[in-house]
Amino acid sequence: MNNSKTTEQYRAFVKCPVLWQSSSAPFSLFPFPWREYDSGDEEITAPENVAFGKKMESFFSHAIQNSQRYEMLVENVQIISDKVTLGELDFLLRDKETERLLHVELACKFYLYDKRRAGQNEYSAWVGPNQNDFLDRKIEKLKTRQLPLFHHAVCKKWLASQLDIFDTSQIIQQIHFPAHLYLPYGKSEIPENINPEAVKGFWLQPDELKNEAFQSSQFYLPPKSDWLLKPGENADWLNLENAMEQIEQMHQRKKSPLIWIKLPDGCFERIFVVWW
Repeated sequence: MNNSKTTEQYRAFVKCPVLWQSSSAPFSLFPFPWREYDSGDEEITAPENVAFGKKMESFFSHAIQNSQRYEMLVENVQIISDKVTLGELDFLLRDKETERLLHVELACKFYLYDKRRAGQNEYSAWVGPNQNDFLDRKIEKLKTRQLPLFHHAVCKKWLASQLDIFDTSQIIQQIHFPAHLYLPYGKSEIPENINPEAVKGFWLQPDELKNEAFQSSQFYLPPKSDWLLKPGENADWLNLENAMEQIEQMHQRKKSPLIWIKLPDGCFERIFVVWW
């Protein structure tokens, strides 16, 4: 992949809205210094052929290492006991303004609002495009596994031996959770417990693409590495028939693609076409 494309992806990550507004978040949110990276001509490099989450971690790391406020101490630390991996610490930072240490966990996600799952708990309706990722379960994992790992005896021993950190009670734990959220097609009511700025489009069933509004539209299925990008002109646009062929192939593998739609009036939409 060329560096200019990676740079586009990096800037999209940097400017991606967080899932919650601070007042409604179930965690302390890391104040990501995105304004430091909103411009500039620097070209970014990142690992290729890695999972989406790993690439986002590399973007976060690059941002912090070039930050004026924060210093990266360690990242992606595997905590191992008797050859068994207990978990991983994403990032340990030093805030140069306050001299406080921060343990930051990163999650960059895409969730669709499925009203059929609403009511189980506050966040149960938000599901991943392939029905194998659930916001309420992610929150529970952060609360019960990822954040508590920092205070595990094995982790404390590692921190003391490697970083001379002996008191973890004074370290601030925060979450950085950039996200794109998608509502059912045609719905505009946004749940109160999430950041409205994170809502980026809709999701629908394949048959709904036969809607008259889409008959003269053009379609593009971006790779997941581009899912944070805004739809643009430099895509290999398909007609509906050819797009449906690609969508059906992905549905056979139980994958719900994100598609960019270029409407006849020149406007763009982001839409997930789900297999379920």
